[in-house]
Amino acid sequence: MTMWISNGAIKTRPFTGCAFIVSLFFSVFLLSACSETLNDGLPGTASERRAEAEHFGEHYPNPHLFATFTVDGDEFTFDQGQAERVYGTGATQRSSAHILDEYTLTGDFAQDGRLGIAVIIKTQAGGSGSYYYLGVIYKADEKKAADRQYSQTFFLGDRIKVSNISYGRVAKDILAVNVFGRSPGAPYSSLPDIPVQKCFTTRINDDLIAGLSEVDCITGH
Repeated sequence: MTMWISNGAIKTRPFTGCAFIVSLFFSVFLLSACSETLNDGLPGTASERRAEAEHFGEHYPNPHLFATFTVDGDEFTFDQGQAERVYGTGATQRSSAHILDEYTLTGDFAQDGRLGIAVIIKTQAGGSGSYYYLGVIYKADEKKAADRQYSQTFFLGDRIKVSNISYGRVAKDILAVNVFGRSPGAPYSSLPDIPVQKCFTTRINDDLIAGLSEVDCITGH
């Protein structure tokens, strides 16, 4: 039914079959067009995101939240950015880890054309310590399309405060992490207020296991 106003009066007329079909076709076309640019919090159009999905694998747009990271010799396999390892029967005999997603950084860290994702991981093991690590994963390529990516990590500090993470500022292939720590001998109960910068290069082997090497932030070596 269609409605219009004529001389101040509301008039109606039933849909004809042809008008109904045209209206239905227009609605479907509009819905299809909107789905391509739907604002669901992810960058780019739907087609661009599908291309990125093929680039990263089934866990796009957040493959780092499902990766496996080696932390102090133990493997943590993450699910939605959370992981846990139980090493005893007691309630406190477990290690938990989560990815601080606000510090996630994406880029060509090794300058080799492969896209990587750098993350900060925070772990706790039932005590008062909160340990922070840097990890990097690289996308699975066409020859090794693994469901999960694997990475070694580098220890950043205990009960520190992460400021930011960047790459390309010291040198094109250098990852830099800025944190606040403590002066030597200061108790962990004190606030971390000493700025510290740590710099790293990344590497990846044939099994897609990413690693990190700490380098001098001035020389890059």
